[in-house]
Amino acid sequence: MPTLVFMPWCRIEKEYRVGNITVIPFKVFEKPGILDALGTCQARALLSPYKNLRGESINEAALIRYSEKEILSDLTNDEVEDIRDCLDLFCFSALARREYLCGAGSYCNADRFTFFGKTFKNDVFFSTFISRRRDGRTVDVRPLSWTSISIPIHVSESGRIDIDEVLLSALIDYRETDPNGDWPRWRNAISCFNQANTDNDAVRQQVEWVLLCCAFQTVLGAKSKDKDVASKFEQAMLPTTSLQMGSAARKPASARKNSSIRYEWMKEFYRVRGDYAHGKMDTAQCLTWQTGEHIVLATIAFPLVVRCLLSRAGKYTLGDQDQAEVDAFEGFTQIKFLEPLANQTTNMDSPWRRLVNDAWKELLDRKMEMLADGTAEQG
Repeated sequence: MPTLVFMPWCRIEKEYRVGNITVIPFKVFEKPGILDALGTCQARALLSPYKNLRGESINEAALIRYSEKEILSDLTNDEVEDIRDCLDLFCFSALARREYLCGAGSYCNADRFTFFGKTFKNDVFFSTFISRRRDGRTVDVRPLSWTSISIPIHVSESGRIDIDEVLLSALIDYRETDPNGDWPRWRNAISCFNQANTDNDAVRQQVEWVLLCCAFQTVLGAKSKDKDVASKFEQAMLPTTSLQMGSAARKPASARKNSSIRYEWMKEFYRVRGDYAHGKMDTAQCLTWQTGEHIVLATIAFPLVVRCLLSRAGKYTLGDQDQAEVDAFEGFTQIKFLEPLANQTTNMDSPWRRLVNDAWKELLDRKMEMLADGTAEQG
C-alpha cells in the first residue's frame, strides 16, 4: 500500500538530497505541484491530525521521497530503515550548525526531525496508528477527524533550520565509500548524539550524558576507558595552539601540568559516565565543571570531532570557521559560561561566539603575516 513519509514539525525552504532520499518542503494550502491533485488531497488529509500548539492543523511539513519512487509509494522495511539513517544525518547536519547561549541565530533540537510513515488505502479518511509496547505493538484504526497529534511543547515552530550542507555531503560521501568499514560505527555514534539532543524534559541529563559519551567513544573507535577516550579525543581535535593544564584557571585536582585542557576535560566527562551507566542517579565524584557545563561542552565538541575526522579521511576541508571553533574550545572550558553574559551587545552575542570570533581574527592575522613574509621574501 502507498505510504506518505513526512516530518510534520520540520519547515524547510528548499529541497535537500540526502543519500537515497530527497527532503521536500510541502505547503498544505498551495496548488498541486510536487504531487498531482489526488496526491495533494491525500497528503492534506494525512497531515490534518498534526497540530500546532494553538490546536490548528499544520500548514507546512517536509515530505520524503525515496530514490526515484513517487512520494506516495510502497516502501519495504529496508527502505524505511534507509530513510531513518539518512534523516539521522540530515538532523545531525542541522544540530551541528546551532548557536548556543544567545537569544538569536539558528537553533533546533532532534525532536523537530521526528518522522512518520502513514500507510493508507484509497480511503484516506481512516488511518492506522501503530504504537510500540514492550511485548509488541498496538494497532489502532481510527477516523482522521477523531485524531489530534500536537507538536511537542519543546519543539519550536518558528526557529530557523540551518542545514550544514557541506558537512552533510561529506557524511554521505563517507557513508557511500567507507573503505575501512567504519560507517556502522559512525552511524551509531551520530544516532546517539541525536538522541542526546531532543531537549525533552522527559529525558534525564544522566541519559543524555551516557549517550554523548557513547557517541564520542564510538566515533573515535576508543576503548571504554576514560584515558583512551580522552587521548583519542585530544588527537582528533587539534587546535592551532594547545593550552596546557599548568596555566589553566579550572582544572581537576588530579590533572597533570603538561596535559592539554581538552584531554583533562574529556577524561572527567567520560569518567563520570561510569556512575550514570551503572544506575546511579548522582555522582559522588568531584567535578571541575558543572553538569550543565559538561553537557554543553560535549554537545559543541562532538560535531567538531566529526569534522576533524572527516578531514583526516579526505572527505571534508576544515574552513577558518571550523578551525576557529576548535581553537576556541579549550579557552571556553575555562570560563563559567552558564552565568549571565556581562555587557551583551546583541542577541547574537554569547561567550562562545566571542571566543570563536577572537580565534578567527587570530587565524586571519597569522595568514596575513605569512602572506606578508612570503611577499617580502619574493621581493
